[in-house]
Amino acid sequence: MKRILFFILTGLYLIIGVTSCFNDEGNYDYVELPDFYVDTTGIISYHLVTQFETFAIPSRLVYVGDKSGLDFIWAIYRSGGGQSTVTADTLAHTENFAAPITVTPGSYYLEFCAIERATGVRATQRYSLTVESANGAGLLAFYQKNGTGDCDLIRTPLFIGALQESSVKRSLYTQANPGHPLTGEPIRMGTVSSGTNQYINLLTESDIVRLSAIDMTITFDFNGIFWTAPSVCKPEGWYFSGDELLINDGLAYVTIVGWSNGMPLFPGPKVLMNGEYRASPHGIISYANCVIIYDELAKRFLHCTEWSSELTLPSTGGAFDMTAVGKEQLYLDNGFTDVSATFYGYSVMQTPGNPAQRSLYVFKTNGNASNCSGVAVIDLSTCPAIAQANLFAVSSLGPILYYATDNSIYKSTFGLSDQSLAAPSAASWTCPAGETVTCMRLFKHAGISLSESAVCKYLLVATWNGSEGKVYIFSANIATGELSAAPVETYGQFGHIKDLQFKAQ
Repeated sequence: MKRILFFILTGLYLIIGVTSCFNDEGNYDYVELPDFYVDTTGIISYHLVTQFETFAIPSRLVYVGDKSGLDFIWAIYRSGGGQSTVTADTLAHTENFAAPITVTPGSYYLEFCAIERATGVRATQRYSLTVESANGAGLLAFYQKNGTGDCDLIRTPLFIGALQESSVKRSLYTQANPGHPLTGEPIRMGTVSSGTNQYINLLTESDIVRLSAIDMTITFDFNGIFWTAPSVCKPEGWYFSGDELLINDGLAYVTIVGWSNGMPLFPGPKVLMNGEYRASPHGIISYANCVIIYDELAKRFLHCTEWSSELTLPSTGGAFDMTAVGKEQLYLDNGFTDVSATFYGYSVMQTPGNPAQRSLYVFKTNGNASNCSGVAVIDLSTCPAIAQANLFAVSSLGPILYYATDNSIYKSTFGLSDQSLAAPSAASWTCPAGETVTCMRLFKHAGISLSESAVCKYLLVATWNGSEGKVYIFSANIATGELSAAPVETYGQFGHIKDLQFKAQ
């Protein structure tokens, strides 16, 4: 019965609908709108803007009519997040835009909207804006000169696509903090760019300062970055990937960036139940905020999560026992993985007291301790000059290891499944006479406003000749690791450089 009723009602609906169509006399009042749109021919939709500087852009509005009947709105809002979280600030009510951009450095949309008051019809255009600090984004060089630490900023189109030419901004730290010289030999620099947390950590042998990424002024000293500061200030290592890991006087401290309001502070050190440990200066933060360090006392890896105060032992299974390595650690970083949804850590190890016997230890770093296990041990002893190597870098995109001696850069490739090493080769580059390599980093940032990601496409090398520091940037093949025969860019007039890190704001 219900089905019969359904068909009857459906038939009546169709008859009434068709009859209505035929009875439609077409007596409508049509209003022909004038041309009303934004001309996007050749438009540049992305712009890099310096905070507090005036930014000007024409609306490119096409309107055949009296523009006095239009309302104009230029509004800005942060990119990312759902629509329900978007809060826009109106910057101007003029047809063309020219005004200072005062929002906090970050990624934004600037939207133009013209509204015809009589009809409510709109014409709109949206632009992507990266607002950078007065110093801007770029490659920070952390060095010592005349007994104090300082930073210079290299700005290049290699890393920032919106730039037209390269430049170097000098002595950013000392200019911003003239009353606080940074003493002690530089060790490490850390840049944090996570939401409203935009800052830089500078570590020397005897001090830590946290700087605003916007103007490089000190926001916290050593005592200020902890809930309760340790009695000994002896910075040794710092790492960031969602969380921050600090190694101070052989102990590991972890804080969750973005968890608390304002600047995140370090709680007490991670503890090892029923024992002591001494963390090496190297550490990584990997998948699911898994923190892994190396215990120099028992010569083994230790694991913890961001929320736990306790260090635990990883798995004993796999290609090697992570709880009984028995080697000296020289290097540790996240790197290439050949298995989907699996994350690998890479550590260069040597037999205690024997630099000629060095190996690359590869292990899984997935989540909890039971998922951390050995993947491969690759013998590096056949690599040329490996016993003299003191700097290392591993790619995130392929099985590629770079290492540096005092005056040369080498490259090796390896296989994970068969734990093999490709045929060793001669040095990829040797620095000019009188210069010594002081820092080597593989560029692992995507860069800003680039048509292609810059991750692992550049190898950064710093040298020192006793009076001047230099930075050499080499192009790197992400598949093979081959370096350009000569640097693609070279910069000079630095101090003794110990670290190079990209600053995104």
